[in-house]
Amino acid sequence: MNVLMVEPGKAPYETQIGDDLRSMQAAVDGYIQAVYPYKEPVALICNEDGKLNRLPLNRALRDSDGDIYDIIAGNFFIAGLGQNDFTDLLHTLKKRRPGPLAHHAALAGLPHSWTPVRSFRGSYYVNCFNPYPVWISDSLFVRQTMDGPRPSRISAAERIAPTHYRLRTTAGDAGIDRVDIYLVDTVCRMAVFAFSNDRKTERFQSLYVPFETGLEMDMIDFHSLELPDESEVEWDETDFEALISGAVPLRETDPKTDKTNNE
Repeated sequence: MNVLMVEPGKAPYETQIGDDLRSMQAAVDGYIQAVYPYKEPVALICNEDGKLNRLPLNRALRDSDGDIYDIIAGNFFIAGLGQNDFTDLLHTLKKRRPGPLAHHAALAGLPHSWTPVRSFRGSYYVNCFNPYPVWISDSLFVRQTMDGPRPSRISAAERIAPTHYRLRTTAGDAGIDRVDIYLVDTVCRMAVFAFSNDRKTERFQSLYVPFETGLEMDMIDFHSLELPDESEVEWDETDFEALISGAVPLRETDPKTDKTNNE
């Protein structure tokens, strides 16, 4: 059967395994245990004794608020749920969503790959404290997390203004239902990503630049056996609303020199 295999420290990949007990046990290197952490009709199959056997920690399971309630140890795979047992994953998902994803022409021209940046002592740097990029296609919004990529369907998209895009998507977060993207820098195409919902119960913002710009920027990193807490770093305070409104001068990063200039 077709499954999604997830190994510690590696990106998930699609593979084929037998649908018999011995094959499934071989895939997780031990007795199997099934858990059902997702709304979709799928099962997560892992090693029942993974933690007791001190297998490498793999991925975290989170509740609807995004809080961790368990961590899977060792290899696991995700399979579809049949009437009586596990079944082919792709077949299950295709039954749930038989049609193709909608394509949104409004996103044409918007960069596809974004990397997070922050301001430090008056200049912008690639933020290695949060090394999790975002990818946007004409149908999917994918946000990388420490547990792997979280793809979300874009149900609607519009270009409200030349520098303002609005996407209807969960962005991989149960509390989010839209993402507003504001291009606040015309040189390096720096953008404010505002994650929110119509109920106004949750909102957070981050700065991103396209990958092509990030490759030519300096980055903030630390030579330490333990990564310092973000609160220990004196980041510049970012006034996102002022950036969006243009109320503060844009400090435009020149990708060729990695310098930040007030204009």
